[in-house]
Amino acid sequence: MFSERLRRHRCVLSLGLPAVALLLLSACSPAPPGAAVASGAPAGFATTGHYTTKTPYVAPSERAALPPQGFRPLMVQLVARHGSRPLSSADDDDLSLQVWRQAQVEGALTPLGAALGPVLEDVRAVHERLGYGAISQRGIEEQEALAARLMYRQPELFEQAVADQLRISVLHSARERAEQSALAFVRGLERGLPALATLIDPPRAAPALVYFNDAADTPAALAYRRYREADARLHAAVDRLQELPQTQRMARRLLEALYAPAFVDGLEAGTYRFEAAADPDDTIGSAVEAAMSLYALYGIASNLDREADWQLGRFIDPDAAAWFAMVDDAETFYERGPGFADEDVTWRAAEVLLEDFLSGIEAVAAGVRDEVAALRFTHAQALIPFAALLGIEGASEGLPETVLYSYAVSPWRSSLVSPMAANVQWDAYVDAAGTVLVRMLHHERAARFAAGCRSWEDGGEFYLLEELRRCYGLPRAVQ
Repeated sequence: MFSERLRRHRCVLSLGLPAVALLLLSACSPAPPGAAVASGAPAGFATTGHYTTKTPYVAPSERAALPPQGFRPLMVQLVARHGSRPLSSADDDDLSLQVWRQAQVEGALTPLGAALGPVLEDVRAVHERLGYGAISQRGIEEQEALAARLMYRQPELFEQAVADQLRISVLHSARERAEQSALAFVRGLERGLPALATLIDPPRAAPALVYFNDAADTPAALAYRRYREADARLHAAVDRLQELPQTQRMARRLLEALYAPAFVDGLEAGTYRFEAAADPDDTIGSAVEAAMSLYALYGIASNLDREADWQLGRFIDPDAAAWFAMVDDAETFYERGPGFADEDVTWRAAEVLLEDFLSGIEAVAAGVRDEVAALRFTHAQALIPFAALLGIEGASEGLPETVLYSYAVSPWRSSLVSPMAANVQWDAYVDAAGTVLVRMLHHERAARFAAGCRSWEDGGEFYLLEELRRCYGLPRAVQ
């Protein structure tokens, strides 16, 4: 739940896919009417965007470069965030509806606010039907399309897999939406090339590897959990963001479009306290929390457009949405991203995943493993620190403790680093002499490795495998 974290301190397909692939992936159907705007209802706003980590995936239009002459595909290493989803637990929908009902009892609804209640009821009903924490239809489509585009970029690799009976491994975090995403991705592969079905290993849980900060017991993971729960600098930064005068102003601006000023006064004064039925620790006790809870529902609605058309943007002031997106990004930046410039605690545990990428390619190149693809499905909690560790531009730049995160001082945006179905892919190629080159894609777009890594050709996007070991400071274990 977005507000609780602060207190605690269209079917997207790649342009250029062949017609056959587009037909295979044309399962997208028009969104059902859901709680569409009733005739004569107040127009409200027309807010879109500012979804932060809830941003649905957008496929790239550009094509990846071909490998250098003499190199053939060796294997693919992939880690992807789960697809679009509903809320992970019954909190913001329940709490926002409780606030609305209290305002209704007090006769404190504006005309626009009166139209909000039935929408909140339907939001909760759709969640109960779909299941909290599952992926949505859009999320399924995102993963199936991601698989189809991978096959389109690497036809020779998968044809070789069938010819030589090479394996494809599939790992996930053990959480439902990650496993569902893995299964959707596998369906996308099998639709594109049915002969792969017998070569794909059953998806299995590997939380310590793909959900390292929360599930591993390494010293780095334990240090991260201590940081998240008790670090004074982290909690001070989050508190400052919530207490900024602009945060208070934007909360009031959002709420007064829906509720009478006197009711908003009561929220500001802490007169009310609302507890989520599913978890009494999830509460609303202030105007900021009430506004952020509605903002969270607005963001998650973008993931559920195949299930319902609520048009929640009509209830959310666009300036407030932009501000709360910045506040949400700031907390994620400090808690999961590059954070403080003198600190690596948020991303150091991701080395276990980086080592798995490197050693997987080395094993295949040495003939120890007969694998053409290693697929992993996880969460923003892993994709964000992994991107920071890799030094991906825009995903890895921390800030001094004296500079509070804002859009004015940092290029870091969660919508660019880890939208729904976010992914990091390494394409490995080998030549007749056994030289292995690696190219990285971030959301299927070519991305440079860390600044200290030297590319194979100056300024190019391909890197020697051993150079990646060197520049990330991960010496190869003695065989």
